[in-house]
Amino acid sequence: MRRDNSFFGSATFWIMAVTVLIYFVQRHFAHYYVVPTGEGLTVNFEKIPLLLDIMLKKFAHGVSPANQPIGLIDYLFGMNPFAVVKNFEIWRLFSYIFLHADNSPTHLIFNMLILFMCGLPVENEWGKRRFIAYYLLCGIGAGLVITIMGIFSNGFLPQYPTIGASGAMFGILFAYARFYPDSTFLIFFIIPVRAKYFIIIYALIELFFELSGAQPGVSHVGHLGGLLTGFLYFKYMKYKFSKRKKRRTSKKRSEFSVVSSEKNESSIIMKNVILEKLRAGKGKESLSDDEWQYIKYLDIIHDSSDSEDKSGIKSDKEFINEVRNFIKL
Repeated sequence: MRRDNSFFGSATFWIMAVTVLIYFVQRHFAHYYVVPTGEGLTVNFEKIPLLLDIMLKKFAHGVSPANQPIGLIDYLFGMNPFAVVKNFEIWRLFSYIFLHADNSPTHLIFNMLILFMCGLPVENEWGKRRFIAYYLLCGIGAGLVITIMGIFSNGFLPQYPTIGASGAMFGILFAYARFYPDSTFLIFFIIPVRAKYFIIIYALIELFFELSGAQPGVSHVGHLGGLLTGFLYFKYMKYKFSKRKKRRTSKKRSEFSVVSSEKNESSIIMKNVILEKLRAGKGKESLSDDEWQYIKYLDIIHDSSDSEDKSGIKSDKEFINEVRNFIKL
């Protein structure tokens, strides 16, 4: 069902607003660095908010490569396979979605542009709650793929954190392509490509970069993870809808069978009552209006191919023929 929502009241707007707000928080802490060492952490600051101080002391020990400076926010909240699996810091599967590179707004602007262009139409199809759930699902799904591939390729070694909503954005792009397959994207702002082909081309490009290593520093596996999550979501919903449809069809058939059985039973009783009156010689005058209308109805609709019922009950044709022995129709 399509829903007409204003942009400023939409979930898309609030996701963008929260993400931009967090970006400014990142900017505030842009010069707060953590440097993991073999013996602990070296920091370039003296005082930070209490929550961050507690998290820094209690969590995130040894999760990133030693002697490499990492931004404080990225260190605590970025997607880190080692931290998720080894230290069970599962909030990272969620928190990294709202983080972006704080040294340039390009990363943030590109993701928010996709969310604005493609997210709002998808939200209008689904509504706020389902859209938010899908957005977070794709982001978390991308994080799980990053975790699995990170452990598979590097084992349980400390790794540099991944940040960004790009995995969720690829899920949004996939949903947009499913809802609006014939809408047009402009590659390089020049080449028009339909959405259903654009998402395939984009996925192949991401796969090429991931396998070739031609674009280091970008989590192409995360992009593909978001795309895969979106694909699996639509597959699941299709299966769920099909199963629900079969259940409803089966229920309707069952109800129809009950109704048909009741109708057959009523018909048998009606026939027996009519024949008992006629066999007793009471004639047409003994029949009620309903009984007479029933006889006339069967006289009109009965088919010459009608055969005797398996239970031995007289068919409509045989019933009408016997009635004719007593009264004229």
